[in-house]
Amino acid sequence: MSTLFNALLSQHSRSLNPVRHTEQMTAQLQSFFEEVVLENDLQAIVIECLPPRENRSLREIDRVRRIGEMAQNSFFLVDSDDELNSRFAENSNERLPVILPHQWDSQQSERFVVIADAHFSAVLTAIDLNDSPNDSRDENAGQQVIYSFEPDVVYTALEYLQARFAAQFPNHSDKFAKALTQSMPKATSLRLTLSVTNKLANLWQKQTGRELAVNRISTAIRQSLELDQVLQTAVNEVGLALSLKNCALLVSAEDNDAMSVTYFREGISENDGITIQSDLEAYQKWLRNNPRPFIRDGLAAQDDNVQDKPFVVVPLAFLEQFVGVLFVQADSASRVWQESEVLLIQTVADQVTIAIKHARLYVKSQLEALRDCLTGIFNRRFFEMQLEKEFKISERNELPLSVIMIDLDKFKSINDNFGHSIGDRVLKLTANVLKGKLRVFDTLARYGGEEFIVILPQTNLEGACLVAERLRHALETTEMPEVKKVTASLGVASFPEVTDSMKDLVEFADQALYRAKTSGRNRVCVSSQNAKVSVN
Repeated sequence: MSTLFNALLSQHSRSLNPVRHTEQMTAQLQSFFEEVVLENDLQAIVIECLPPRENRSLREIDRVRRIGEMAQNSFFLVDSDDELNSRFAENSNERLPVILPHQWDSQQSERFVVIADAHFSAVLTAIDLNDSPNDSRDENAGQQVIYSFEPDVVYTALEYLQARFAAQFPNHSDKFAKALTQSMPKATSLRLTLSVTNKLANLWQKQTGRELAVNRISTAIRQSLELDQVLQTAVNEVGLALSLKNCALLVSAEDNDAMSVTYFREGISENDGITIQSDLEAYQKWLRNNPRPFIRDGLAAQDDNVQDKPFVVVPLAFLEQFVGVLFVQADSASRVWQESEVLLIQTVADQVTIAIKHARLYVKSQLEALRDCLTGIFNRRFFEMQLEKEFKISERNELPLSVIMIDLDKFKSINDNFGHSIGDRVLKLTANVLKGKLRVFDTLARYGGEEFIVILPQTNLEGACLVAERLRHALETTEMPEVKKVTASLGVASFPEVTDSMKDLVEFADQALYRAKTSGRNRVCVSSQNAKVSVN
């Protein structure tokens, strides 16, 4: 059987203009039409077709019950497996909605609400848009929606539904026909129509704001490589779009030893920030094992001064890898989260997750470009960048800084006598031995060939000599593959004891290394302490 949507378009194509909405937006529109009945005590007939759901929330079930109690007659078409079928018994003395189970057409699901009363008439109907008619229903394709308050259009809808009831629900066709005679539309109240259209206008305004928020976040992701800026933008935009002051984003550290980072919407109070930070850390632990959104709605009777305000917590997860938490909290204790609002929060969470993963991959690729592919330690390029950074810190804070240059003795003979594969293994093991004897904040790099170089922050010449001797001894006493034993020559230079120049610091360490080589190898030599000028 044709849908109500198609039936109305075929007879009123000139006055009806289909618009495209998300499923969440359509559900919100449908609720606005229902509220006319609930808020104005209309003795109307209400006919609704609800999309299939595995489970109905208590809020949905209560809304259907209230419509049944308020309307003179109400009929709900639902899926044969819908929970509503078992919720409302027809033999009850109460005025309850008539629940009509039917089979859904998987190719073109529909939803509608038709309201008919002597003072008000309205119809809203929607069908799914699916670009692939041969496939199963695509929930992301959106919906086409038409609605009208014109009695003529509502008459057409009622005639269509009367024929549909006779064909699909013959046991209820007489009851439906009788209900129609009690609530035929005569005119549409301008006041009631405006109450709906004002809500529609407000909804579209909010929807526009939410779309702008998503667009601004997308723009920030495209235009900035600064992850901090992107995440702060995301938190601010979510708060602005949902009119919330308490929004926060916690990003979990990749390294278990590192700290998580939290971003708050600008302007949040210090007390709220402390409370939310504590909550986020608890949610982080829970969501790692339960990666799904958690939503708490408010109650109309609640006082806005209560501590536990309604909130939504959404995990940030990428390919089952937990990344963080997005948290929003309502200002009002009675706030009930709309599906469109939750969708916005989830959309932003997805955007942020991808931004975090891309940023981390970028940092990882940058670090890989700064590492020596054979030994896994930093390369010469990174050493030069790090030396410049450390030298500026030492110069500004008047702290010592030392450099150790290391060269493996007679390494060429290892390659010549044992082959390059053994030589590569020796270089790898050398890097591991050196790294194991240094502090976490020291920098070890492969300078080139069999040469290594070390930056020692906050270390004077005497301390650097002790470190160099420790490195030399460690290499000498380490058993190497095939060659058994390898020694090294080391040169040491320090700022400011030897030189005030960053360039000369490396040059003097290299000269000291050369003296160690020419003095018999396997030793540490120190740059001349009175060398305060550059070597030409």
